[in-house]
Amino acid sequence: MVERGQRVLMGAACSPIKLHVQIETDDLWHAAYFCRAESFWWPGDRTDLNDMYSTVLQAALWKAGLFGLATSQVPHPAKQLPGEIWGRWLFPRQPEGPGFSGRENAIRLVVGLRVVEDVLHDLLGCALPQEEDDHRTFEFDADALTSWANDVAYELFDRRDLAEDDYIGSRSSADYSWRHYRSTLNGASVFRCPAIAEKAKTALAIARPIQETPVPGGTLIDYQPLRSYKPGRLQTRAIRLLRRLENHRSGTPLVLPLDDCLFVVGDEHLLFLPTDGGTTRYGRERERVLRWHREQAVRLFGPEEFEWDEPINAGRFEELVRDLLIREPGVDPQRVRSMGPTTERDGGRDLVLEWMRPAMGRALEPDSERPFIRRNFIVQCKAKMKTVGVSDVHDLLTTMYHHRADGFMLVVSRRISGSLLNRLEDIRRRGDFDAEWWTRVELEDRLRQHPDLVARYRDIVRRVEN
Repeated sequence: MVERGQRVLMGAACSPIKLHVQIETDDLWHAAYFCRAESFWWPGDRTDLNDMYSTVLQAALWKAGLFGLATSQVPHPAKQLPGEIWGRWLFPRQPEGPGFSGRENAIRLVVGLRVVEDVLHDLLGCALPQEEDDHRTFEFDADALTSWANDVAYELFDRRDLAEDDYIGSRSSADYSWRHYRSTLNGASVFRCPAIAEKAKTALAIARPIQETPVPGGTLIDYQPLRSYKPGRLQTRAIRLLRRLENHRSGTPLVLPLDDCLFVVGDEHLLFLPTDGGTTRYGRERERVLRWHREQAVRLFGPEEFEWDEPINAGRFEELVRDLLIREPGVDPQRVRSMGPTTERDGGRDLVLEWMRPAMGRALEPDSERPFIRRNFIVQCKAKMKTVGVSDVHDLLTTMYHHRADGFMLVVSRRISGSLLNRLEDIRRRGDFDAEWWTRVELEDRLRQHPDLVARYRDIVRRVEN
């Protein structure tokens, strides 16, 4: 037996990567990685190290087909420096979703830790030199560094000069040297380090088949069990940047569509370009394609895979949502409650629940707080025949304040408008509150996993074989 709330910390002594496991019960575990390189040569000196380490960690686990990770920045506990990365949490986002549970998955994270340490050792040494006798030098050609950084900013943001707070730096030792640019505008990073780029192209190359499905604006990636979206315009810009920086000599780049950045490696450079490329974006783009194909399939081949009643009984829809949430990883099934008849709602609440979630966006310190926190969610269910927009939802923040909740979930029987989706994403990004949303796509994904619920709710949704 383990004690509720017990924490386990794992990682090699020489590695800046640590695995935090938070144990709730024998069968309910939560885990996340934390990255922080301890370096005190001057303020901000750790930024390039943490940027490199944490993004290579994401790439290594994605390449291994183990996890897609979402990052959360940790600001300096004493002072704020523009663009500085004092540390990073990395939370598993897929294949199990945000804040998965279970001993088996935690063991997979331990396996992932070994994979990451092997890759970091191959690319960078077990840890980049951090001792006083490591023979590092901070001497560099300032004009050459600034010229290089200006080229980066021009290709990334179409501007001819660096922004005031853009971070640029140079680092060298007997074994390596690099230049580093990081934008405070959106967190884009570029490293020039031919030695590491050459190794990364080999160490992180994909050996297993990837299924790529072109869609308008980009490509859907299925790399089982992981799913990603590769934005076409961002990839084009990345390749254009490599050609400029490498004088058109760059060969075929390595491109990995990570959950929150496009990871691109040329012959001399590594690019970490922020983008929403994980399962949420995958689902959104897939829904667009599905919408069109469903319309065509109904015309040509008959009904689609799932057939929903129109209109859907609101009470039964809410019951279905409740039964799905009870089976969602991290949700306490004893704490999912209905707020009464659908006609007697209390201020925008249909359901309330407790959900163990990764603390995205919060200024967490690894020694004083836990990477997973228990959130009190209020859930609104919308069984509507049309797209649900901002006007259909109660004022989100006011509703959460009123009910003393720190999480909001919206479940709709069809689609969510773009403006409402942006509002939900903004709430999640701020970090003080959490937000989650399911559309028909997410509902049907879960119904495929739980066919007994399809049978139980056949009065509102039925599986139809074409």
